[in-house]
Amino acid sequence: VLNTTANDALWADFMDPVWIRTWMEFNDQNTDDMWRWLKNSWSVSSPGELLSFSKTEPIKSRCGYFYGLQFVSKLAQSMPVRKIFELKPDEVKSLMLQIM
Repeated sequence: VLNTTANDALWADFMDPVWIRTWMEFNDQNTDDMWRWLKNSWSVSSPGELLSFSKTEPIKSRCGYFYGLQFVSKLAQSMPVRKIFELKPDEVKSLMLQIM
């Protein structure tokens, strides 16, 4: 949408590029496990560790942003961006279960 890299979209200048690469690799390597977990426990009202940042476990934290970006990127292949912004929470969950 904004013609930027995933790294910039997720972290901007907040973290060191080497750390970002490590974080991205962790998420890439654990995609199947994370999608399985998300499908079983995702809740709009309590995103919890998916969106938080933990100094004790920085690699595992904020993974919701990574998978959210993947999800929206897949949605954008099949619907206009404006429609994505108009989706209701139950529609988002239904689409997530179908796509992932």
